[in-house]
Amino acid sequence: MADIAEKGAQETARLIEEHGSQALAVTCDVRRNEDVQRTLNEAIETFGRLDFAFNNAGIEYTIKPAADIMEEEWNRIIDTSFGVGSAIVVDGGQTV
Repeated sequence: MADIAEKGAQETARLIEEHGSQALAVTCDVRRNEDVQRTLNEAIETFGRLDFAFNNAGIEYTIKPAADIMEEEWNRIIDTSFGVGSAIVVDGGQTV
């Protein structure tokens, strides 16, 4: 479980483990390539391989007309939704 919020990742991993599955909590900002690569490496190191990844990054923001969104907020939305974290994971953890 990768999340920019460490406590959120830990809580989700705890809930997964409570239901009998294995989980790994990793703090990751999907806008940063080094965070995404570190997360992949930790998953492979912990579980031996990576068979599947579900990329579902998003942010909460106030819904408003596009014309009212400031440039910094717009960049954060776009970078989170379509940045390095949205890459497809293939071939043992390599991203494309």
